[in-house]
Amino acid sequence: WWKGTDPEAIKNQLLISQAQTETLVQVQVTQGSPVSRTITNPCDQLRVTMAFPSMQTFNDDGTISGASVNIKMKITQNNGAVNDPVIDDTITGQCGNVYKRDYGITTAGFDFPITLTVTRVTADSNVAALQNDTFFDSFTEIQADTNAYLNSAYTALRLSSQSFSGSVPQRMFRVQGTKVSIPHNATVQTNGALAYSGTFNGTFKTDKEWTNDPAWILYDLLTTSKGFGDQIDTTQLDVFSFYSASVYSAEQVDDGSGTGSTEPRFSCNVVIQNQKQAYDLINDLCSVMRVMPFYSAGTISITQDRPTDPSYLFNLSNVTEQGFTYSNSSKNSKVTVVNVAYFDNETQQIEYETVEDTALQTKYGVVTKNLRGFATTSRGMASRLGKWFLYTQSNEAEIVNFTTTLESGTLVRPGAV
Repeated sequence: WWKGTDPEAIKNQLLISQAQTETLVQVQVTQGSPVSRTITNPCDQLRVTMAFPSMQTFNDDGTISGASVNIKMKITQNNGAVNDPVIDDTITGQCGNVYKRDYGITTAGFDFPITLTVTRVTADSNVAALQNDTFFDSFTEIQADTNAYLNSAYTALRLSSQSFSGSVPQRMFRVQGTKVSIPHNATVQTNGALAYSGTFNGTFKTDKEWTNDPAWILYDLLTTSKGFGDQIDTTQLDVFSFYSASVYSAEQVDDGSGTGSTEPRFSCNVVIQNQKQAYDLINDLCSVMRVMPFYSAGTISITQDRPTDPSYLFNLSNVTEQGFTYSNSSKNSKVTVVNVAYFDNETQQIEYETVEDTALQTKYGVVTKNLRGFATTSRGMASRLGKWFLYTQSNEAEIVNFTTTLESGTLVRPGAV
């Protein structure tokens, strides 16, 4: 269940966390000698553990069968009220080793201190052929933890130990995650991507919605208390650069399955459940849609690596006399095969997509690199990531250095062509 900071929502959170204090007793209970213990500290529940060293009957024909014993429990409150019985149970079965059984008793509202008394109703065995001794093993005081878990989604699962062989089962959950603000002219599609109509005026819808659009997920992280909202104000963000990145990310492209089906170019499907360095987390989310954040003129903007028209021309007329100097990366660093790891939503496992550049392999041979597709959950998106990496390192590895005038330098920004 998602619970935010709303006081009413916090009050209604399910109490699944408990403070528990166990007290050992380990005293035998016989028919004529009930065992009592006093609980002084108020608690919401008691868990009483009974132990049976052996439950079996040795028959005259040499066979072994089970045994049975009936027990009762009562609680006497401080004001004299008696709850009798709170437990009336008959244990029937066969075991040659110690068997323990837990009993839960609700004590919320009782007048403490209270006295718990365990009685054996079944007659005691006085022959070796019948083994059904009964022990009051321990009691556990349980107090519900009323601490609120702000901005958290949590669940509890109670399982029978008989269904599993000595180990806690692995559990996996498919979650929708948190809702984020989306532009006023956006509509969430069935696949979680956004579709736009009309012109964006810089405002958002009143109600937040679920989406896997990476631009607005990043924007939400930067502007809310779940992320960096205490340090960054919305006026410091260039919202139109986020919108531009979102439009490119949401464009439907071929998913590479060969069936003609499509998917958004970039989608962000990830569970962030561990603390990370702020800079690393921001850059991880930026990598999903191939953007780079930068600070300019008092605002934080993002620039996206996508096909863009040239915005300015540099030549010998607007640089210093030194002109242009060029450098390139070593051919030994040219990668020709990329293995992209991604989380497949269908198999619920880490899968790998291999992308090769056969043209480069004729020049440099097989040089392999492994990549991790952050928040990538489809084979098509993993394939596009691998192709982008190979193209970038093959065609955009040259660096040019030059010095220009202040007037020309202020006209371009990171990411401009």
